[in-house]
Amino acid sequence: MLMSLARIVQGGHFLSDSLWSLGVVWLTLLGLYYFVFQPPRTEDNPVSVFSKQQKWKIIGGTAVVLALLALFVWTRRPFYKDHSGSFTIPAEITQLNLDLPQKWKLTESVFEQRAGGDFKLIIQGFAPPQTTHYLDFTTVTAESAMTLRFDENIVGYHREFEHNLILRLPDNIKVNLN
Repeated sequence: MLMSLARIVQGGHFLSDSLWSLGVVWLTLLGLYYFVFQPPRTEDNPVSVFSKQQKWKIIGGTAVVLALLALFVWTRRPFYKDHSGSFTIPAEITQLNLDLPQKWKLTESVFEQRAGGDFKLIIQGFAPPQTTHYLDFTTVTAESAMTLRFDENIVGYHREFEHNLILRLPDNIKVNLN
């Protein structure tokens, strides 16, 4: 139980993963105990068999848990969201630095005759309807360099989303983009 909780906290597993594995391990151990190892049968200590009511409770409880897990998986929908924004680039800026999360893909930037820049972030994946994606971006100017910093916040259950960032920038930044 503690190992499952630790893996959930680390982001390596989801709650549904832990519940599925609990069910599989429980059913495997139950099957092994009663059908392979067979509990000891002595005249003084007979094996107590489940009553019909206990069997129905076990089957019903297992069916409810599996139905809830299946419902959770089936309610996942394709997730698509895009963020767009623009920013001004002062004339004295000759270098643009990007501070992006590691998992984002930066598509080839478009350089045009323009004064400022704009971006479009496209997020795709699968998630339940309650999942949302928030994006904050800030610009920091220091001397002749400008840094664009993107911070994302994902609320709700999610799998790995695919992030594609498209930038449109002025021609004079083309050689000095980090």
